[in-house]
Amino acid sequence: MKTRFFRTIVAVFVAFTVLFSHFDVAEATVNSNEEIIYYFLRNEIGLNKAAACGVLANIYYESAFSTSALGDSGTSYGICQWHNGRYTALKSFCKANNYDYKSLKGQLYFLKYELETSYDYILENIKYRIENSAKGAYDAGYYWCYNYEIPSDRAYYAVERGYAAQYGYWKKYRNANENQTVQNIFDPDAVISLGVDIIELDDKNLPTLGDINDDNKVDMLDVTMLQRILADLSSFSEYGELSKLNSDINADGQTDLYDVVMIQRKIAGLKVEKILVLE
Repeated sequence: MKTRFFRTIVAVFVAFTVLFSHFDVAEATVNSNEEIIYYFLRNEIGLNKAAACGVLANIYYESAFSTSALGDSGTSYGICQWHNGRYTALKSFCKANNYDYKSLKGQLYFLKYELETSYDYILENIKYRIENSAKGAYDAGYYWCYNYEIPSDRAYYAVERGYAAQYGYWKKYRNANENQTVQNIFDPDAVISLGVDIIELDDKNLPTLGDINDDNKVDMLDVTMLQRILADLSSFSEYGELSKLNSDINADGQTDLYDVVMIQRKIAGLKVEKILVLE
């Protein structure tokens, strides 16, 4: 009862904070999967904040941090949507190490195992070649998507997740406390003192490339709006904070007719061609 009451108080505090747009650093005490994953990436795998934010962005788009997420007609599972043989490997690893493969702890230690064995080159790059900055968060989100998750049309999604890491998770975790231990984050009775920006991240404040009117979907209305903006008949300011960011679908730093064509291709289910290459 005390725990429920305490969490209710925290929720009310967060709601009032968001309502009045006070996004200053404050003490939050919520043990969500997202936060547990962040501290595991930082303290157990050893990633810097920017790299951890890049991985968080990918896990959000893959599973929304749900350990029971199923995809690809039931052939992909868990927070990272391990597919086919990797799904089987998750089960085998957890069984051999006395973890429940359905648990967050089991999945995170399997993630660590993958990175230290068959994906050691990814660990090398994400751990030692990502600068701890907003740009680094973007690079990590892009790199992780392109090389570890590898979704269909990965070049498009890599940009989207890079932006989510830079403009969403980096903004939230750049000032996070660093005094949490792995033992504490898996202790159901421990309360993590986060010290992060009070920002509830969801589809409303993460980018969706091509979504000009910021309604969390991409359709012909977005095409019409972007055409009007390019013709100086309208402006990005009319459609929301993420409008301009979402318009640059090929991430070349400018919005032009090429982006209009690529949005139409996305709506039609065709490949969205990218010209951005990470060095």
